[in-house]
This record gives sequence, structure tokens and C-alpha cells, in this order.
Amino acid sequence: MSVLSWTNFRSGASPFVEVFEKVGIPGAADLINFVLLTAALSSCNSGIYSTGRMLRSLAQHGEAPRGLGALSSRQVPYTGIIASAAAMVIGVIVNVISPKQAFAYITSVSTIGIIVVWGVILLCHMVYRARVRRGELPASDYRLPGAPVSTVLALAFLGLVVVLLFFTDSGRTAIIVGVVWTVLVCAGYPVVNTLVRRRESLHA
Repeated sequence: MSVLSWTNFRSGASPFVEVFEKVGIPGAADLINFVLLTAALSSCNSGIYSTGRMLRSLAQHGEAPRGLGALSSRQVPYTGIIASAAAMVIGVIVNVISPKQAFAYITSVSTIGIIVVWGVILLCHMVYRARVRRGELPASDYRLPGAPVSTVLALAFLGLVVVLLFFTDSGRTAIIVGVVWTVLVCAGYPVVNTLVRRRESLHA
């Protein structure tokens, strides 16, 4: 911001490209595109790696189809990796159907997902502290600094973020897409879990 003020922002123009152009670096757009593509590929690679192993862990605990826990001869959870890569194709399909809104749709799921996950974590922490006070659970050696005030403030901040999303078009899109995705996940989990349990009982 010391090079390019936020007041000079132009829709459709990358602030990173403009900063490089301001300092006189030629080929700024190509350089930034190379960095972004490299970062995106790295993110996809780490995402597939972690998701494949997460699916294997869920399969081992009976919370995902048993087939997702299969390992290759090199001990790689290949079925989980294939499933993760297949899920990424959804992004390609969305981009083909609605190229102008694809980025907003995909980031909307991520935005609401982060808010929901951290909101649940904070609520679980509050429930945990309440049970510790009642003597139902042992206290942890590590205490969250400033709790329970810090927990409440964090929840309030997440609530503020949700409220602010309603004031922009992209924010409202994030709310709608995120809510639909959350409902699908919450409704789909018990169905999948029931099918997995039923299949395991048949093989038992």
C-alpha cells in the first residue's frame, strides 16, 4: 500500500500487477500469473495429498466407504486421492457452466465453510468448559488465554463477518451458496453414514 494506495483500486485490475508496473518491472502480468499458477498447483497438490489421507482415516473409522481406505503397493491411499481429484472436477464444471461466477461460487463454499467450522469449534469449547465446571470432564492443562471472554468475542466477530456479507453482491452470493452447500453436507452425512453402517453389518 506504500507503493499503490487503496484508493487507486480498479475493478478487473490486479493490484499486484499494478505495483510491479509502478516500480518498473517489465512483464509484470506474466510474472504474477506464473506465481499464481505455481501457488495454485501447489495448493491443489497439498489438498489432494491431505484429503486422500483424511478419507482413508474416515474409512478406517467407519465414517466413509471402506473402499476409500485402500492402499497401493507403495502404501498410497490411491482411492482417496482419485476421489479427491474427481471432486475437483466440480470446479471445472462450474467454470464451464458459469465462467463469470465460478470463482465467486467456489470461494463462497470456502468462506462459509471456514465460518461454520470455526464457529462449531468455539461452541464446542464453550460446551467443554461448562462440562468441566460441572465436573463431567477433566480440565485441560492448557487454558485458552482470556477465555471465556475471548471465545465469545471470536464468535461475535464471526457473526459480524456474516452480517457484513449481506451488504455486497458477492457477499450475498457467498451466503446463498454457502448455506446450500452446508445443508447438502449436513443432510448427506447421515444418509452416507447409514449406508456405510448397513453395508458393514451385511459383511460382518
